[in-house]
Amino acid sequence: REPFSYVISDATYPTEGDPHPRVYGTFVHVLERFVRERRTLSLEEAIRKMTRMPADRYGLTRKGRIEIGADADILVFDPQTVHERATYDAPRQCCTGMNWVLVNGTVSIEQGKPTGACGGTVL
Repeated sequence: REPFSYVISDATYPTEGDPHPRVYGTFVHVLERFVRERRTLSLEEAIRKMTRMPADRYGLTRKGRIEIGADADILVFDPQTVHERATYDAPRQCCTGMNWVLVNGTVSIEQGKPTGACGGTVL
């Protein structure tokens, strides 16, 4: 709730073994638990803490915002249906409820299904 705090994941993508469930579910976890269920954060606060605030902290002026000149990283979802599926026993489970995902304007998820397209680059 603190105005200076923001949401990031310290998870890494291991090359062997099972990853921590947060690799697959950090942000949906926040939307599902702290926005929808517990109402600790408003949807707008959570989105800002996951997008604009970390981007600004790291000087990524083309990230975390929908503006002219930004990178067109856009997620379209229904806050009532997002669901984290990853567990410690089965961590490689994608979340549900993300209907459209655009990365640098490239559609990566269309109507809830991966397209195979990758518009991302290493920051």
